[in-house]
Amino acid sequence: MLKGALSIVVLIGLSSPASGQYSGSRRTAPIASPNMGVRKGLIVTFHGSLKKMTKKEILIQSDDHQLLTIRRNRETKFTKDNQEIKAYAIDLETPLTIDVRQDVDLKLIAVNVMVAK
Repeated sequence: MLKGALSIVVLIGLSSPASGQYSGSRRTAPIASPNMGVRKGLIVTFHGSLKKMTKKEILIQSDDHQLLTIRRNRETKFTKDNQEIKAYAIDLETPLTIDVRQDVDLKLIAVNVMVAK
C-alpha cells in the first residue's frame, strides 16, 4: 500500500508546474501582421499654417482647411532659411512644411518643421 501511495505522489509531483518539469510555455510569440515594418522609416510631408503649438503637439491647418495634429518630441528640428531655430520663434499663422513619420503607436511625429518661404 505504501508503494502505491508513493508512486501517486511522484506522478502528481512530475505533472505539477512548480516541479520545474512543466513543458508548457507561458509566453507567446507576437502576432505578425503582413504590414509590419512596411512603413518603418517612411517620411511624409504636410503643408499648412500654424494654428497652435505646445511642448508636445503642433496643430496646422492645411490648404484645404483640414486641421491636423502632429506630435513633437525633443528630436524634432525647427528650421528657417536652412538655419535651426527655436520652436517658440514661429508665429501663429506662419506657413509650415512638416516632415512626419509614424511612431510605434501609429501617431504622427514631426521630424523636421520648416518655415515655408
